[in-house]
Amino acid sequence: MDTIGWLVTALVGGAVGMFFSLFLPKYLFDPRIKIEGIDLHGPAIRVIVVNRGRSAASSAVGRITIRPVGQSDIEGTRAEVQETRRTSSAPEDWRRTRNAHLRSEDWRTGIEMEHVFWAGAELPRIDMNPQLPERLVIGNSEGFWIDIASEDTSVKRTRLRLDGGRVFYGEIVVGAANCRPSAPYRVAISLGPGGTAVMEPYAGEMPERA
Repeated sequence: MDTIGWLVTALVGGAVGMFFSLFLPKYLFDPRIKIEGIDLHGPAIRVIVVNRGRSAASSAVGRITIRPVGQSDIEGTRAEVQETRRTSSAPEDWRRTRNAHLRSEDWRTGIEMEHVFWAGAELPRIDMNPQLPERLVIGNSEGFWIDIASEDTSVKRTRLRLDGGRVFYGEIVVGAANCRPSAPYRVAISLGPGGTAVMEPYAGEMPERA
């Protein structure tokens, strides 16, 4: 066999060896996070997340983007937020009151890749065992609005107003320390016939920021 033949054989052998020693085990055994659907649980609005791999996903965290969010979409003005802070008394934490809308102070930042929390653990990060569904909390709705969750279970990100014609579009991604992020899962959030928010799968493109 000539030199070129030996070189080709070596390259092919190396590629095959690398495939079986590195890529195939990674494909077969690494965590693979997938968002599989929507779960409405009382006032809580959640998505179901499953690790479809064969090993645990470490420190899995969920993030949400919602668009378009304009100043008129947020309930609670900056002055109202400051008044809530001023009038709250120790040991009450103003952030946990009904009228605490944190993002009202700077609505221009929008809701872009914000952390949310896991339902069972009530934590922003968990280790996900293979094949066991987890619920990621997106928000809460008990009226003509939706409170967007934050990484702190008792602190609202903001409250968005809902009416008959208003639709917000969300994109949820779950990542972990030892695997690729999930494919983005898109949803449409609107006012349902029961007078509270509903969330449905959405297959279109995300709108631009307001």
